[in-house]
Parts: sequence; C-alpha cells; structure tokens
Amino acid sequence: MMFYSCQPADPAVRTYVQTIWYISQSGGEAVKMNPRMIPDGRYHMVINLGDPHRYVDKNGNITIPRRSHINAKQTEYVKIERFGHVEIMGIVFRPHGFYPFVRMPVSELTGVICNMEDIVSESFDQLEEQLAGIPSVQGKCLALERWLKDRFHRTAYSYTELRREITYAAEWMVRSSGALRVRELADNLNLHERTLERQFKTYFGVTPKQYANVQRIHAVLRHMLAKPGPMIDYAAIGEFYDQAHFTRVFKDMVGVTPKVYMHNRDLLSDLYNT
Repeated sequence: MMFYSCQPADPAVRTYVQTIWYISQSGGEAVKMNPRMIPDGRYHMVINLGDPHRYVDKNGNITIPRRSHINAKQTEYVKIERFGHVEIMGIVFRPHGFYPFVRMPVSELTGVICNMEDIVSESFDQLEEQLAGIPSVQGKCLALERWLKDRFHRTAYSYTELRREITYAAEWMVRSSGALRVRELADNLNLHERTLERQFKTYFGVTPKQYANVQRIHAVLRHMLAKPGPMIDYAAIGEFYDQAHFTRVFKDMVGVTPKVYMHNRDLLSDLYNT
C-alpha cells in the first residue's frame, strides 16, 4: 500500500482545506481490507481513480457513488468495500471549509454520500481525466490544489461572511475535547443557544451537541493510540457516565467496541489524521 498526504501550500486554499491525500493498493491488498471512515467534524471529498468501490452503513444499506463524491456522514461510521485496483485521492475540508465550496446550508447534505456533480452542478470528468494522466503522486496533489484554488476563487466567497464566533465555538470544542457544554459555550459568545445551533447546522451540518460528541470520541481515540490502558480510563477521559455508556457511544460512531478497535485499528481516518 502507498499512502501520501500533504497540506495545501497556497494560503487561500489552506484556509478551507486541511489535507489532500492519496492511497493506492493492489487488488490483493484491497480485498483483505474494508476500512471504516468515522465522523471527525470535517467533510471528505473523494476522487476515485481506480476500480469502483461502495459504502455500507451500519444498517447494511449500500451506496455506489460516481468517481467524485462527498462523504457527509457526521454522526455514524461507514464501511468502505473496495474491489480490484485501489487508487483514491481525497480532500479533507476544515470544519468551516465545505460551506464556501458548495454555498448552501451544509445540513442539507449531512448524513449521506453525494455525487459532487449533483451538488455543484458541474462536470468532474475533466478533473478526473487530468489527475489520472499525471504520473507522480505529488503532481496529482498539486493539480488538485490548483483546481481547488480556482474553485474557491470562482465562488467569490469572502471568509468574513462566516461569523467568527462560530469558528471560535468549533475551536473551543476541539480544545476542550467536546467537554464544553453548549449553554456555557453560547453564553461565552453572547449568543442564544438556538442561534448557535442554527449557525452550526448551516456551516458545519450538525448541532453543537453532535459536534461535541464527535470531539469526545476523537479525544478518546487519541489517548487509545498514544497510551493503551483500561477501558474505564477512556470512559473517564471522554466524560461518559460509565463504561457501558462509553462503549455504546463508541460503537455507534466507530462501528466496533473499544476493545475490538484496539485489536484491529482499521480506520481509514487513522492514516490521514497521523
């Protein structure tokens, strides 16, 4: 398997995009691995340059998207089933970065896997062909960054349109690992809770409480990867009521129990978040 990731070099793109990544695997490797993508508070655009793959949610529902699509699952995991040769590029938008890309309330997309052509009403064939024809991985990533820069320029979006207190709210939640209560957060920003919730759904696609839950789980995942220990310790880190509550929330979002995750560690997000 080959994996490569980079941050955009252009400051304008870096304002909205956290990471551009690339994965390739042979068919034999791919058949043995069906990784899961879990919510992380960000939106993930995928450009599949290899053989088709499909997504399976926790209820067994199958989605087979076109080559260029967005994973907007923000409250539950999705499993990826790959067949044949794997060659995939991805764009990880910052929490506030997807709204200026699509210029619509992000909550209208949350919870589904959407074809990009259905969202932005433009063909992605030319971009896909261009990326497929570039021999080097670094060259592909540079070309994708140039395309992103042009896309953001064409939307004529001003960063000042996004209310700064909303980005501060998201940053505080990340720093507190989701432990900051929504009412306390709204008070700190001099906002009504309903206003905060409405703005979160517009720009991030989820409520403040849902966003906080994602941050709690990721705080636990970081501790699990850095320092293996008893499950009850992780429940305390995430400020869950007890170990049973922690296990239930963890399984809903990650797809397996904490013990199984520690044994397998087969999340695609473990790659691009390292």
